[in-house]
Amino acid sequence: MSDWPLLSLVTFLPLVGVAFILLSRGSEEIVARNARSIALWTSLITFLVSILLWTGFDNDSADFQFVETVPWIPAYGITYHMGVDGISMFFVLLSTFLTPICVLASWQAIQTRVKEYMVAFLVLETLMVGMFAALDFVLFYLFFEGVLIPMFLIIGVWGGARRVYAAFKFFLYTLLGSVLMLLAILAIYFEAGSTDIPTLIEFSFPVSMQTWLWLAFFASFSVKVPMWPVHTWLPDAQEDMKKLIAYSSVAHMGIVTIGIFTLNLQALQGALIQMLSHGVVSAALFLVVGVVYDRIHSREISRYGGLVHRMPRYALVFMIFILASVGLPGTSGFVGEFLVLVGAFQVNTWVAFLGTTGIILGAAYALWLYRRVVFGKLEKADLRSILDLSPREIAVFAPLIVVTFWMGIYPASFLKPMNASVLNLVARYELSQAPAGSTRSVAAAEASPARTSGGALPASRTGS
Repeated sequence: MSDWPLLSLVTFLPLVGVAFILLSRGSEEIVARNARSIALWTSLITFLVSILLWTGFDNDSADFQFVETVPWIPAYGITYHMGVDGISMFFVLLSTFLTPICVLASWQAIQTRVKEYMVAFLVLETLMVGMFAALDFVLFYLFFEGVLIPMFLIIGVWGGARRVYAAFKFFLYTLLGSVLMLLAILAIYFEAGSTDIPTLIEFSFPVSMQTWLWLAFFASFSVKVPMWPVHTWLPDAQEDMKKLIAYSSVAHMGIVTIGIFTLNLQALQGALIQMLSHGVVSAALFLVVGVVYDRIHSREISRYGGLVHRMPRYALVFMIFILASVGLPGTSGFVGEFLVLVGAFQVNTWVAFLGTTGIILGAAYALWLYRRVVFGKLEKADLRSILDLSPREIAVFAPLIVVTFWMGIYPASFLKPMNASVLNLVARYELSQAPAGSTRSVAAAEASPARTSGGALPASRTGS
């Protein structure tokens, strides 16, 4: 098993499904049915294969694992270099987990250009997985930028009323940030002579250059997250209920940002758990909105009310994900927020206080949304005949509910594999802040689980 190119298999297996969909022939109805089935089975198989990354992962190692290296552009030292550590592995799994759910959720909602839609989604899966597994900056950049193409098409062709405007705004915003990243990658190459990420981790860049490189990468990533104030491409693609959930996503990313910049073990682990939780819970909330939109074709909050009387199963599912979103203990949202706040409190109590305030405000408007939509009197005439969740919709939400409670009740299964990688990251940060040869420098080096090809942190970085 260890000799298999497992990451390449997980990355490019969706393209096999794309090939089968493109070869599908027959009437429009037959092609659409085949495209849905091929996309679903391909994404399910990809997810099952990706689980081998988790089961075969060495939790005690901070090294990149399942590494694949093939010369790509030897003249410039650019390689096809893939691998995952305890951090990136879970985002590969998140991508492969959500794709079949999205395919199943769109089973009836997408009725036009079904073949093209499924192709776009499978290509998007390949690009997302490749982005999280790439260990060469050039390869990473191609995957990272390639995501724009299927996303642009999905928003522009199958989006809402303002889909074309939203698609172009999304494309231009993210492209501008990505140009800055490209300039940073070129600067890295000319300075270090390599685009290999493990090699660059050990390279000592001038401090002044590090600042500009950080700003360039930060600008690119902050648009994609999105972070305030570069989040304004997001709401234009949403309306009302979805708009409120979209803004809650921005708020959750604020908690993640606090965790990342706090840079201690608890906060970083909390930020990672929060990102994983957000990927599951926010996806579920968007699907929850999609359920009633498919029936009533409106996202206006005022258009609903009293749905619990006609849709008790829907009300239960909606409640689970709303409570997970506000961080109820026992759900995935609580673990991430709690760890971030614990870590932030150790560094700055005011940051922890402001983060807590944001969580309270987020809970207020999320519960307000739930009350307006689900409770109250069933007054609208067309709501009196609205149907509850179908078996297909239950199948969509069931795995999301399982993962939400799994992360909340037994977070150790997620924290343990990422622990060594996070400790390594913290140790490297502390090492970079300590004067060379100092007691703190040596202690940080000894505490780090990191290993290079020589078996330890480089001597030039430990002051020896």
